[in-house]
Amino acid sequence: MLPIYTGGRYHHDIWSNHHGAYALTASDSNWTKAKATDGIREIARSARLTISYKRHATDQMAARDLIMSDVLYVLKNGFVHIDPEPSTRAGYNKYGVECTCPNSGSRAVRVIVIPDRKACFLKIITVMWVDETETRAGNIIGESDEHPSLHRKRSSERFHRRAGIRH
Repeated sequence: MLPIYTGGRYHHDIWSNHHGAYALTASDSNWTKAKATDGIREIARSARLTISYKRHATDQMAARDLIMSDVLYVLKNGFVHIDPEPSTRAGYNKYGVECTCPNSGSRAVRVIVIPDRKACFLKIITVMWVDETETRAGNIIGESDEHPSLHRKRSSERFHRRAGIRH
């Protein structure tokens, strides 16, 4: 197969389908950091982009005074520096894309995203400052989704604690 020139890079993993469009033959779930950076940027810059935000992501954005265009800026211009984590959906991985954006006040923002190249779709899982090491909900490096002290309590007690209701 001949390499295809695509704006400054030669890709050996691209093929032409019967409509003349190009698609990756490699699985999206096995992206290296460099391929993930390029793939996520390509999806984010596409006119066909569909994006979905988990409620947690929009809550985190509001807490940090970031807006959706900041997240798009990070996805279009950021880099994947950490290894991917498996998603709960088989065949997909979560990637952390990071860079500074116009509203971040010189702080680097990390967006955790699950890309789907075929559907030109990005699912935003969460948004955080890169210099944050952990939050009440844990971190993306595989730690618990809840703080360990909450595991010992009944579910109703966890609800009241999160809602700020005292017994």
